[in-house]
Amino acid sequence: MKVAIAQVFPNTRHRLCIWHIKKKFVEKLSQVYFKKSKFKKDVKICIWATYRKEDFEKRWIELIEGVNSFFDGFVTSTTNLKEFVVKDDQALKRIVKRENDEDFESEHKFRIVNDNEFLLKHGAKIYTRNVFNKFNDEMSGVFHYKVEEVGNANGIQSFIVKSKEHEVKKFEVPLDLQTYMGVCECQNFEFVGILCTHILKVFVRLDIDAIPDHFILPRWRQKANKFRIIDSEGLVHDDGKEESEALRLGHMCQESTKLACLAAPSNEAYMIYIEAMNDLSKKLLKVPKNTPNLNLIVLDPILMI
Repeated sequence: MKVAIAQVFPNTRHRLCIWHIKKKFVEKLSQVYFKKSKFKKDVKICIWATYRKEDFEKRWIELIEGVNSFFDGFVTSTTNLKEFVVKDDQALKRIVKRENDEDFESEHKFRIVNDNEFLLKHGAKIYTRNVFNKFNDEMSGVFHYKVEEVGNANGIQSFIVKSKEHEVKKFEVPLDLQTYMGVCECQNFEFVGILCTHILKVFVRLDIDAIPDHFILPRWRQKANKFRIIDSEGLVHDDGKEESEALRLGHMCQESTKLACLAAPSNEAYMIYIEAMNDLSKKLLKVPKNTPNLNLIVLDPILMI
């Protein structure tokens, strides 16, 4: 995956997905990761309650050193390629359905926001329902913080955002007052793609009424999946956007893997597969590279496992 991402998305930094990691906790760590267990509490603190790299590494080392010997030989891999492809296909369909449901809810159900809450009104207008709820949680925390200006250098104003309850809990937020480009020590935006309470507190202090465009990730917007439409016959359409090439590549890799799984059990099937791939390669080499993008991708039901 790392190699593929580097080729298809050269400007993207590939990071481990916390959602996928957490999905494995119950399966792999059931003896210690359960409701109200100390281990679960410690893991959550490491992931969600540490904001600086050195703090996370210190907590993580302490956690691992305490339980490392317990897991010797515990984690194994048992899923074969064919099972993976089937599960991957099922998961993809489930994700698409959830995204379609989320799009419908976001477009047809309105969020109730007070007229004077301008940042929230803007968030309700642009974000999907689920993302808006998370954004609203961050906005709710604004009242628990206070902000101080601590310096200005070359147009970059530095703010210190402190918790009203815990004076030790404070974060530095440098902000360009012309472009509103800025970062926060907690790096919540870099982690989950949603502005943190600390930057939002600075925005409230500066009477900024709308979320700057550079802080709005395209994937969190309403209708972000508009370019991809899957109809009842299993046809995947796109509207000619740049994402279409990545969509086609992903689809071809998926279908090729399904065919490989069908061909692998016998030598006869394997030879048929190789011969067909060679013929296909010859045909593809004859196709001009500047062929216009097609706006229809057909999912062949014969390939479904």
